This record gives sequence, C-alpha cells and structure tokens, in this order.
Amino acid sequence: MTQSLKPWNWQLPEWPDFRHDETRLRPLEAEFLRRSGVHVGAFSHLDRHEQESLRAELRCDEALQTSKIEGDESGAVMWKSGSVQENSTCS
Repeated sequence: MTQSLKPWNWQLPEWPDFRHDETRLRPLEAEFLRRSGVHVGAFSHLDRHEQESLRAELRCDEALQTSKIEGDESGAVMWKSGSVQENSTCS
C-alpha cells in the first residue's frame, strides 16, 4: 500500500465497531436522496438507447474510481457486464 492511500475499513483499529453521529449525517442523507430523485426523474426522460449508454458510462466511471481507490492509476479497466455478458474496456 502506498503512503497516499488510506487504509481499508477493516484495517482501522475501530473495525468493526464504527460510531457515527446521526445528526451530522442526516442533512447529507437528505441531500443524497433529493439528488437521487432528480437523477431518476431525468433518466426516465431518456430513450432506451440513451439509458443504456448512460448505464455503460456510469459503470465505467465506477470501475475507474474503484481502480483509483485500489491504487491503479493506469486509467484502463476491463469489466464484464452481467446483463450483456460481454467484456468492455473503460478509459
């Protein structure tokens, strides 16, 4: 693990007994739910092709972000789509 990466949750001394302050999380959760609703509404106005393209783009973005978290900065990720059963490359 490089110096710049944070430890995994299970590597923290308080694992698995994390504590949180619900009053601090409540406004963040409300904003997340509001934005989720906006995205669901906008998504429903796209045609099927646009929805599939957006899904693929979001999967690639998630794969790239996960790779960065895990320390892979190469920018190229292979993922297998469960719905399409084909391999795709994200870059």
